[in-house]
Amino acid sequence: MTIDNKLSGSRIRAIRKHRGMTASELAEKIGISEVSLLHIECGSRGPSYQTIYNIAEALDASIDFLSGRVDKPMEYIPTPEIEEHGMTEKQAGLMKEIAKAVAPIIKKNT
Repeated sequence: MTIDNKLSGSRIRAIRKHRGMTASELAEKIGISEVSLLHIECGSRGPSYQTIYNIAEALDASIDFLSGRVDKPMEYIPTPEIEEHGMTEKQAGLMKEIAKAVAPIIKKNT
């Protein structure tokens, strides 16, 4: 599977704007030039793995969403651990609900 740079870039721009950040602010936060970020957002350049990770962290977004693997910002791809333990879809859904419930507590206390 290849990453659609235009889709990825448009999602990065949309989330950045939704978070009320300028391109300059995001670029500074992730350690790249504003021009480089704008190339990523318009889809003319794909980001490195480290840059996409930094963008996801800065925007509190899913790498899977930013890369086009899933269509909902908070959707996730089941982890190998869930598959490894043979969890049913219902059990995986419960794990997702638990994670959503404890995430704010973890974020607040770390």
